[in-house]
This record gives sequence, C-alpha cells and structure tokens, in this order.
Amino acid sequence: AFVSSTVVVAVAALLAHVLCSCACVFCVLCVDKQHHCRSCGRVVCAECSQNKLLLPIDTTKQRVCDDCYKQCIEFKKQQQQQQQTA
Repeated sequence: AFVSSTVVVAVAALLAHVLCSCACVFCVLCVDKQHHCRSCGRVVCAECSQNKLLLPIDTTKQRVCDDCYKQCIEFKKQQQQQQQTA
C-alpha cells in the first residue's frame, strides 16, 4: 500500500502537536522552530526549549525542554539541601 507524503506530513504534524510540552500549536513544517529535547527526546517548540543543560553523555550544554530543565534544577536544589543538613 502506498502512503502519500501528504499523509506522512499530516501524521507528523499531529504527533508534534501532541508531544509539545506546553501543548501550544506550532508549525511542524517550520523546521527552524521545532526542536528535540536532548534529554527526553520529545519534539518541542522553540518557546518550550530555551534552556540548556550539561548532560552526562556530552561535554557541552545541550538544548532541553522546559520540563527536563525544571526537573534538573529541582533535583540540584534537593541535593544542595541534603548536603547542607548532613
């Protein structure tokens, strides 16, 4: 069965809209405005991936989604609090 490129683009557009962490609507065809979080792999818009983190597998900071960034910052705060009380 032949699947047209139009169907593939439409399905990709639907998936990208569902996967963006803020549930915002962005143009999937505008490649420069969509990104993959280097931590969790989700497709996110530029607005939802303005932060960078140093990930264990890299030597330079990588673009991450806002959710992963918040989780990392929260984890670091908890570690600092534990070290201060120890």
